[in-house]
Amino acid sequence: MVTAIVLLNTERDTVNTVADALAGLDGVSEVHSVAGRVDLVAILRVPENDELA
Repeated sequence: MVTAIVLLNTERDTVNTVADALAGLDGVSEVHSVAGRVDLVAILRVPENDELA
């Protein structure tokens, strides 16, 4: 199992929409809205590295 932590910046008024869309994708196990330099942190878990591309 491969785990990737993805940091994302979005437009301020689209954070919830983007988070909901990400959460519905295969391989995305968690999406968190955070404060600081990034807006969202997504945790991806896939069987092999090739599935991250």
